[in-house]
Amino acid sequence: MERRDFLKTIPVAGLAATAACSHSASGESAGEKSAAGSNIEMPAGTGGDLEFSKEEYARRYDGVRAGMVEAELDALIVTGCREWYLGDLANLKYLGVPLDWTRTYMVLPLDRDPVVFNRIPGFPIFKELSPGGPPPMPQGKPPVVNFEKAFSKPRPGSRFSGDHAPSIAKALSDMGLSSGRIGIVSMRVVPADVVLALQSALPNATFVDAESILVKMRYYKSAEEQQFLRRSGYIADVGFAAAVEASRVGATDLDVFYAADIACAKAGAPAGGFQLVGTGKWGGKKSDVLIAPGKQTALETGHVMVPEIGSDYHGYYTQLSAPISLGEPSDEFYQAMELCDKVYAFNLTQMVAGKTVWEVDQACHEFTKDASNGAFGTVFGIQAGEHERTFFHDDYELKPGAMAYNQPFFLPMQKPGGPFHVYGDALLITDGAPERLHQTPMELVIV
Repeated sequence: MERRDFLKTIPVAGLAATAACSHSASGESAGEKSAAGSNIEMPAGTGGDLEFSKEEYARRYDGVRAGMVEAELDALIVTGCREWYLGDLANLKYLGVPLDWTRTYMVLPLDRDPVVFNRIPGFPIFKELSPGGPPPMPQGKPPVVNFEKAFSKPRPGSRFSGDHAPSIAKALSDMGLSSGRIGIVSMRVVPADVVLALQSALPNATFVDAESILVKMRYYKSAEEQQFLRRSGYIADVGFAAAVEASRVGATDLDVFYAADIACAKAGAPAGGFQLVGTGKWGGKKSDVLIAPGKQTALETGHVMVPEIGSDYHGYYTQLSAPISLGEPSDEFYQAMELCDKVYAFNLTQMVAGKTVWEVDQACHEFTKDASNGAFGTVFGIQAGEHERTFFHDDYELKPGAMAYNQPFFLPMQKPGGPFHVYGDALLITDGAPERLHQTPMELVIV
């Protein structure tokens, strides 16, 4: 009797197997390399370097300003940083801000064009430039959005770090908003010294966190944005295929990481993406989340990895996970995969317009307990589709245009053990069944 057939007949750890493991669906025999990634095609209309239209940006600015009116704000101060694999630049990118290699700020008033601040290096420092002359600006396509450009002097004692707070304060005063109600997007990423300096320079102004205005809009993608998501999903597929190709006995976690990241970069993502790759024996009391970036563990026969391939296409992120095993995995892994098959399929019935994240999470947890005879629950069933918001796990309503990850994260409830997941992918919510953004099957790949 073959292993997968044998597993149908026995309940282990409370998991009564009722269907063949998903990797058998391709008809391949154990030990054969899966064809994962061999037929990846770029989605229609997503080739080249995608750009947003003026109409798309107008839609965004109209929506943001409507949110400002509702929150009784006179202006927004928007910034981002390069943490979280560039995810914290998302609000600036959403507003079409041309990004400098240093921190950039934007002031968005209700009734005029926004002002974008870049730092100006301390001059004269380059002989080829005239003393006090303007800095060289990056040459490229003109921005689609109309901006007023402004420059901040260097911080005292610095040649390159911009002292933005005085410039922002002056701009707000010139707009007649020195006593205004100013939203900051967001307090989470604006340096504390900048906030304190603004409060000191504008003591009559009121500063409030206003990130929710942009986040609420960004959760629901327009038709143009959905094309960016489809391209991002394709990039993750390419990265996963490269991870499979690099997974060989004697290779290391780092080899697989670089193979995936380089493939994603060649497909359109920035280098240094959110790729989590780790390998080892499945099971035991420690977490089965086999991810530890930077390790150089040598892959051995019997090792299993569940890489998380994160793709960023101009600020539009997707994430793809699927299991890779060097040789036949353990019975325990097959049992975990059986459970994931059931819960993933159940989640698909829940990820529909009108449900909230909390409702899907709650239903997923209860279903998992029933499916495993109480052996497992879930920490969560789905994740938010905005990269830098993932670990906030915001509770929001699923509507057409929302993107979320169907990646159930399991937690043992009857015996010691860490949380784990087996596979998951990015889905676009529609008026009907969710649209899958990846072509990689949710199957076990044996190499």
